[in-house]
Amino acid sequence: RLADKARTVSELAVAKAGLVSELEGCKDRLVRAQQQQEMMEAALQLGPHDRHKAMLQAQQQRQIEEQRQQEEQRRQQQQQQEKATQPKELEKDMQQLRAMVSARDDLISCLQRVMSASGAAPPQTPDLPPIPLQATRMAQPAHSSSSKDGSTTTTGSSTSSSSGSDNSGGSGGSTNEASLSGMGRVGSGAKMGGSATGVCWEDPKEASSSSSSSSSSNGSASASVHMHATGSGAQSQGAQPQSQQQVRQARRQQHLLQQQHLQQQHKATGLSPSGRPWLSETGGAASVAAAVRRASDSCGYARGNRWCPGLREDSAHQQVEVLEHETRDGTNGSSSSSGSRAAPNAAISKRAAPSWQVVRGMDGTLEGFAQPKQVSPHIRHLLDKVSQFALQTHPVPTTTSDPPEPLPDPKAPWHAQPQDPLKFNPLTEGEIAQLLEARGADFWAVVEAADQLRARVCGNVVTHTVNRNINYTNVCTFGCGFCAFSKGKVSDLVRGPAYLIPMAEITRRTAEAWDRGATEVCMQGGIHPDFTGSTYLDIVAAAKAGAPDMHVHAFSPLEVFEGARSLGVSLADFLTSLHDAGCDSLPGTAAEVLHDGVRAVLCPDKINTAEWLEVVETAHSVGLRTTATLMFGHVEHGPITWAAHLHALRSLQARTSGITEFVPLPFVHMEAPVYLKGLARRGPTLHECMLLHAVSRLALHPHITNIQASWPKMGPEMAAQLMTSGCNDMGGSLMNESITKAAGGPWGQELPPSEMQRFIRAAGRVPLHRTTVYRAPPADRSAASLDPEVAGKPLAPL
Repeated sequence: RLADKARTVSELAVAKAGLVSELEGCKDRLVRAQQQQEMMEAALQLGPHDRHKAMLQAQQQRQIEEQRQQEEQRRQQQQQQEKATQPKELEKDMQQLRAMVSARDDLISCLQRVMSASGAAPPQTPDLPPIPLQATRMAQPAHSSSSKDGSTTTTGSSTSSSSGSDNSGGSGGSTNEASLSGMGRVGSGAKMGGSATGVCWEDPKEASSSSSSSSSSNGSASASVHMHATGSGAQSQGAQPQSQQQVRQARRQQHLLQQQHLQQQHKATGLSPSGRPWLSETGGAASVAAAVRRASDSCGYARGNRWCPGLREDSAHQQVEVLEHETRDGTNGSSSSSGSRAAPNAAISKRAAPSWQVVRGMDGTLEGFAQPKQVSPHIRHLLDKVSQFALQTHPVPTTTSDPPEPLPDPKAPWHAQPQDPLKFNPLTEGEIAQLLEARGADFWAVVEAADQLRARVCGNVVTHTVNRNINYTNVCTFGCGFCAFSKGKVSDLVRGPAYLIPMAEITRRTAEAWDRGATEVCMQGGIHPDFTGSTYLDIVAAAKAGAPDMHVHAFSPLEVFEGARSLGVSLADFLTSLHDAGCDSLPGTAAEVLHDGVRAVLCPDKINTAEWLEVVETAHSVGLRTTATLMFGHVEHGPITWAAHLHALRSLQARTSGITEFVPLPFVHMEAPVYLKGLARRGPTLHECMLLHAVSRLALHPHITNIQASWPKMGPEMAAQLMTSGCNDMGGSLMNESITKAAGGPWGQELPPSEMQRFIRAAGRVPLHRTTVYRAPPADRSAASLDPEVAGKPLAPL
């Protein structure tokens, strides 16, 4: 009877748990289906751009739904496995229960014999009812198990619970104890203990519940048994009505379902399987997770170096460990008064220097430890592959420092054309990622190979241009997490006021740049809510009015996308209109990282990877060449996402040949919102900067032959050092630059051509003035740019 009842109770409990779980799953699926239907109905009423955003949201919802279904399947499989093993466990439980009942009867018989021998009236045999099971498993021997989130869960055979309390707990929402409740009577209520059987009879005046452990001779599972003695005819305090047992079982099942829901909800967000983050995010920028990000590189290793983009070299050497997050109260990172507690986002400007620290060299290895001196075989194989490929594409190395031949007609149209498929770079995306993880001897081998390839293709020449940046507005409706330049409703008073440059001022600045020897104006700005495609056409016209022969290098792919959308025309039509108005090329900015997983965190409302590539390819098709950029060192996992970015650019260039240069842009973190929130790193390390420029040379050859070092991000001296890592261009003199300065960088206003040439010569290279499309500029332009009376003349106040 005991076995039959136990099996019945167990089967009912399992069946009920399955039905509750299935019902909850049906409810969740119904709610999600209704939400998706509402999103699709709303998307039908939106414009093309907003409809695309709605489609992305729906796609993310579908991915979450698939993950939930997979988790549900795993849970059902686990339940089936438990059902398969349950009969064996139940049989063991029954054996232990029979042994305890037998021991109970022996104790009662012994008591009767003792009382009879002493002359006392022997008590009647108590009428003991069957002992109901409260759980489907007996308690297991004490042991500890480590969960995936790093916490330790301890389960034991000895458990203690007060009357009516629920001791289920645990992240799994289930219990490994079996509480067996019964009733008993013992003469005058004296307390007896039987350690061998684990049965404890207690006086009702004593504690209301007790537990003890029982172990079989062979070390089998022990049971936690609660048996309460009461007065004659009284009900045991430990016995509970079946309805209360059902409520407690339902609570456990509900807790289990909640935990499973949290696991499914946070699985794709870097959190642990228990629903908790691997590192605590409590405190925002002052949290443990933010501190780890500040101290790590893109692969999760310790930075081991205080250098970061936007930090002057002398400051990097003198700087002690600093929390870069500063308060907005104008104290420049200083803490509040000594008597008050600092806010969570207040900076700790200084702290005592540690007695030891992790130091990494430029090659990414720990200093003070022995390192392998031989290059890894797989890295050597990849470098040999690129070297042999370079011999095919450039059998005769470039040895002259003469400038390239200028176009016969500077106004001659350019047409996109595919490159020779037989000359496609042999490195795969995975192999590019392997090169981007090089350290130690592998790192130096990659840098040397890139420098040799640069010398074969470009010779000893390092080019530069003379241009002027015009950022016509900092008002922007987009909320990119990395951008400290844009102004919106929330940030109107942060880092200066919002502005919009009049058209007449654009004309004046263009004319002033022409007088100083510039051949290009680079114009970009925020996505102003009042701008349309016509506004961008007016900006081009204003620049051409100031200098008709000035090369207009303007408008990011995001601005082009928004301009076409505002006019309701295709990208090709709008780009053709820009070209006809006088726009000569496009900057390949707004690319950030061409990886939608990274963009979803960094700039979720911006154009995605496919849209960016579409704008650039369409620009090439209408005769507009572009540059290409990569902003790195923030929230991305470096090697994987950088390799995807380089592979996408290389494939595009093979189809069109329209990209003139590739510009890696190190993330300047100081004032970036995503960093101030504690969600980003402190930009790339020097090791990562050198390695990315070097691998870019190897991976993009022979499709993109010009690799530029960004002196506003790296600093002029560091940018010149990158000439040994595969770079052959130093960019432009800029005259004005607002974006890097807004992010906290100390450089960007102007690097005169004479100073730029001095840095190039110091690096052992030959400087060469070029145009935007890498042609020789007119002689009067070069002369004006180096004339101290002209170029040295201060710019008019802005």
